[in-house]
Amino acid sequence: MSIHFDSGDSDGVDYFENTSVQVTAMPFTFSCWVKPDSVSDHDGLVVLGVSGSAYDHHALNLRAAATLEAAIRDQSSGYDSSTIASYDTGWNHCAGVFASTSSLTAYLDGVAGTEETDVTSASGINELRIGQYVGTWNRPLDGLLA
Repeated sequence: MSIHFDSGDSDGVDYFENTSVQVTAMPFTFSCWVKPDSVSDHDGLVVLGVSGSAYDHHALNLRAAATLEAAIRDQSSGYDSSTIASYDTGWNHCAGVFASTSSLTAYLDGVAGTEETDVTSASGINELRIGQYVGTWNRPLDGLLA
């Protein structure tokens, strides 16, 4: 079963969120099936982050350049990511493996992207969102997500 997310339909329900997050440290994996309608950039698939902040998040997202990205951002040391190209407008299996502070890898349809080995770790995680970024970034997914 999939859910259709549409940020342009004005219904006010464009993502799922959980503000009682139990996952606060690596290792963990995000995995989903996605069929995008359109992609702006950094369209959030699954994101653990800090409510009200543009920083401190672990994210699996679609980029406008037809790449899938697994990324970590924190306030002090910056942005680390693993990417793989090239998703299409059909169904895509997407995964981000946040193994440790020395291993972050994105997977698209079972194929690994470049492993990021110099990984930071976000702190203060207090929210999970599916279909949108956590925090102050407005990066919704428009499409089907399962």
